Amino acid sequence: MSALPLGALAATTTAMETITLEEPSTTEESEIEAAPTHSPTTESYGTEEDIVVIDTVGSVDISEWTVSKTGTVLNITRYTGTGVADVVVPNIQDFRDAGADQGCTTASITRNALNGSASVANSSKGTFEISKTDNEKVVISDTYLDCFKFKTDLTSIDLGNLDTSNLTDMNLI
Repeated sequence: MSALPLGALAATTTAMETITLEEPSTTEESEIEAAPTHSPTTESYGTEEDIVVIDTVGSVDISEWTVSKTGTVLNITRYTGTGVADVVVPNIQDFRDAGADQGCTTASITRNALNGSASVANSSKGTFEISKTDNEKVVISDTYLDCFKFKTDLTSIDLGNLDTSNLTDMNLI
C-alpha cells in the first residue's frame, strides 16, 4: 500500500473484536490487550461493513498505549509500541470503536507519554500525530510541554487534535 499525504481522507474497515479488560490488582493502569487498527486505504467497501473516515498517515493501535481512568477521563500514561515509524495517539473515539473506553467521555495524555511516543517516531524517522477519528480532541494533562525539543528526525508533526488548554508553558517545545 502506498503512503497517503497528510490531509488525505481515507476509508477503512474496522474488524470489531471483543476486548476484556481486567481490573489491575495493584494499580489503576491497564494495558489494552487487543484492538482493531485504523489503517488508511483508498479502497471502497460495501455498506454492510463498518466504515470509518479518518485523516491520518499512520495507524491507530490502542494496544500500544497504557491507560488509567479518572472519573470520565481516560488517561493515556505510557506508549509501549516499538519499531513504529508513524505514531498516532488515539483519541476517545478510537477507544470507543475498540470497546475499550471504560465509559469515559474524554481522553487525556501525559507529557511523558507524548515524549516517549514522539521519541519512537523520531528514532524511526517517522511521523507523529494525534488521531482525527470523529475529530475528537486529546487533552494534554500537564501544564508544560517539552516533548518535541531535539526530535529533529521527525518528518512531520500534527498536533491539530491536541487540546492544549491546560498548558501554561511551551518554552521548551
